Amino acid sequence: QGRRQRQMCIRDRTYGGSSNDELHCVEQTSDGGYISTGWTSSFSPAFEDVYLIRTNASGDTMWTKTYGGSESDVGLSVKQTTDGGYVIAGWTRSFGGGSNDVYLIKTDNIGTILWTKTYGGVYNEEGHSVLQTLDGGYIIAGFKQIISGNFDVWLLRTDASGNILWTKTIGGSGDDRARYLQRTSDGGYILTGWTSSFGAGFIDIWVIKIAPEVSSAQNNQDQIPELYVLNQNYPNPFNPTTTIKYSIPELSFVTLKVYDVLGNEITTLVNKEKHIGSYNVEFDATTFPSGIYFYRLQAGSFFETKKMVLMK
Repeated sequence: QGRRQRQMCIRDRTYGGSSNDELHCVEQTSDGGYISTGWTSSFSPAFEDVYLIRTNASGDTMWTKTYGGSESDVGLSVKQTTDGGYVIAGWTRSFGGGSNDVYLIKTDNIGTILWTKTYGGVYNEEGHSVLQTLDGGYIIAGFKQIISGNFDVWLLRTDASGNILWTKTIGGSGDDRARYLQRTSDGGYILTGWTSSFGAGFIDIWVIKIAPEVSSAQNNQDQIPELYVLNQNYPNPFNPTTTIKYSIPELSFVTLKVYDVLGNEITTLVNKEKHIGSYNVEFDATTFPSGIYFYRLQAGSFFETKKMVLMK
């Protein structure tokens, strides 16, 4: 028997200029494109500047921005925010208290700076991962240098304007650093990085679970969802109308479509960008015959399909 071969289609793009340029983080945007950050010395009048690149879904450049001062400035993490803009975390030597300081940049949807903040003291601090919190603020994970010269994991929580609400350091007698931060389904956070203070010796992988904050946002989870959810329609079976509820935890382009039992699309209920929240959509099947139907939600990379029954 002959064997079928599968081929992987690979598309690549290069970005930059005549000198050194590097990207550290890429995220898909709500329209299916991409936002990336890193640093550039090709388009910097000094050493390195934070580099922000916005592309379409095919990777073609829509616009680029650079941010920084007279010394080195680096972007390490970027996220699209609920207002359609972006937040970048990294480090700066151009601004702040000295050496490397955590650098937080908030922009609008075309990369124009709305505000910047620096965090740190006379030693080295870096921000490696940033998330927007449910109340519109930000949380940054990275590390800070302590008096001994070693590093501890550093977690910073800010309000929507970048003002510090609290900070937390975690570590031991060796070097301990956080590289990535993710929200968990219980409203807390999970950190990944490495440690030489704990483990089997030398450098070990380190995973840290952070408990949920006690806040009004987390005490009202019906209004501020933390996960993508597509609920079963109600009532089901129905005649002739039913309600479909879904929730999205971040700004997303949402489509909600209905299909018949043969897989033919019969109507589109939602086809637009939606902010974080929970939504109810009514499906009126007055003009459709009795039978089994399917509804499918797609929001960013999330998709789910459920079955419903129209019984007249």
